[in-house]
Amino acid sequence: MILHDDFINISIIHFYQGLLFEKTDRKSLALASFKKIDSIFNKQQFVLPETRPAFEYLLKEQKDNIDVKKELYYTRQLLKVDENLNGNFQYLSGKIHKEYDRHSLEVQQQLLSQKEARTFYILVFTATLLVISVIFGIYKLLGHRNAKREYFTLKNQLQKLEIELHSIKDSTPETKSKPQIPNEVTEHILLRLEAFEKEKGFLQKGLTQHKLASQLQTNVNYLSQVINDRKGSNFNKYLGTLRIRYITEQLHSNKVFLKYSVETLAQECGIASRKNFSDLFFDINGVRPTDLIRTLKQEYQIV
Repeated sequence: MILHDDFINISIIHFYQGLLFEKTDRKSLALASFKKIDSIFNKQQFVLPETRPAFEYLLKEQKDNIDVKKELYYTRQLLKVDENLNGNFQYLSGKIHKEYDRHSLEVQQQLLSQKEARTFYILVFTATLLVISVIFGIYKLLGHRNAKREYFTLKNQLQKLEIELHSIKDSTPETKSKPQIPNEVTEHILLRLEAFEKEKGFLQKGLTQHKLASQLQTNVNYLSQVINDRKGSNFNKYLGTLRIRYITEQLHSNKVFLKYSVETLAQECGIASRKNFSDLFFDINGVRPTDLIRTLKQEYQIV
């Protein structure tokens, strides 16, 4: 057998360097020296009996660090070293002091392989759960977006339906049983109502039909009939609709309103009761004010 003195001598030098570092508590340097011996063994497939303790040291170090993968690696390396020594130095195999015998190493290798396999399956199981969680999260997000799109679609349909209903009511001929109001009086009231709406007079708190009739310089009966015939609703519905539409428009166009409480929104449009405001808002918009505010905050990404 032809031996290469260079790598043999280098292995011995690294071994004694490692021993020196280990005796002087320079653990990292000792490990580095012994790992160089392992590297030479992998490359040359030859090892001297004197350097076997280096592999025992490396194995013990991984045991202390509880590194299963590296412990399994050095267990296999030590088994290979013993096979190499038995093949090249049979006359010495019984005389070498071995902290780890072959049987215990083989048992340890089997246990470590099983432990590594269990770790792999745990990682696969964990990764599978993570993937399922991500898929479920994406599914919920898409479902939320679809629900929001459906909400705005329904809202648009309700608004169109309301416009159509008003058109039908406006085109319905007046019944003969109603007293006729002179055209000039009707036009006078309609002009005053138009100004009332533009100037947002409906935001007045405590506004009654008598007060509005006085402000428009007409009587209550005429005002009530014009609102019923031309606006398609009674006075309370007419006033409430103006107020709710004003608040709804502000919620869509003025983000400051999204920070207001329901009570504050009710006061802003002249409605004294929070419950009356919420119920009327739902009747007109088909959604509660709190739900609309939550949806708009999500749309505008307002926390």
